Amino acid sequence: MKNRRLLLIIILLSSFLLSGCICRKIDLLSNYKLFGKVFDLENNNPIEGALVFFIDKGFDEHRKILNEPVKICESKFNGEVSCSYEYFWGWTEGMFKKKPTKEFVIKNEKEGYISKNLIFNANRIKRIENTYQVSIGDIGLEKER
Repeated sequence: MKNRRLLLIIILLSSFLLSGCICRKIDLLSNYKLFGKVFDLENNNPIEGALVFFIDKGFDEHRKILNEPVKICESKFNGEVSCSYEYFWGWTEGMFKKKPTKEFVIKNEKEGYISKNLIFNANRIKRIENTYQVSIGDIGLEKER
């Protein structure tokens, strides 16, 4: 009788552990510093007021599904983009859960131009004092026809 009870307890604990029910919610903060320039591809003139968006593709387990752009800054009169962004995100850690891929998109858009998306993986970006240094380079936007 004792052996059956012990066996039943072991089976219940094993199924509980293997089901992945033991998990915990982890909330994190990622800091980003973006820099680069936006210009008109046709005449090389700087574009003022080009909007810069952050789109989660692999951090937060819920927001990455929504695919919603978050405006983080816009280019200055000389086309320069220079801004900082704090992104609060979370995921559930569990036995059968995959770790976040930490992928994101920086979207650049301006009315009258075709928007441009740049894909990044935070695991491959240089960090200084816990801040990701994201160089978007020189972004040439093409006018809509």
